[in-house]
Amino acid sequence: MKLKISGSIYEVQEEKSALSEAVSALALQSLTLTRSADHEYYGQLPKKVDVNGAKQTSHVEAGGIYYFQAWNAFSLNFRDMDISPYKVYVIGKTDAQAAAELEKAGRSLTVDILK
Repeated sequence: MKLKISGSIYEVQEEKSALSEAVSALALQSLTLTRSADHEYYGQLPKKVDVNGAKQTSHVEAGGIYYFQAWNAFSLNFRDMDISPYKVYVIGKTDAQAAAELEKAGRSLTVDILK
């Protein structure tokens, strides 16, 4: 899977799970993400995805891509943070350049999921 963020394309190192496969299957979808809590951009996926076998964490990392099941939310993080007591499912990770681009972006942005 790749993500197109502000015109730049970033490779995603996917965690092997039904979740990453389901998100990858959403290729060619555009998502509008909103900045939140000064560490992430998040937005709702067009449909619920399977989390079977996906790893959960309460510690998000810069460049990390996560799924918050309660809100059906896709999340791109640009800063490390402990989000306890919440837990998110790990989709994968982008590189440091993507995290740096997210950190300087505005209140919202459009992300394209590519194959």
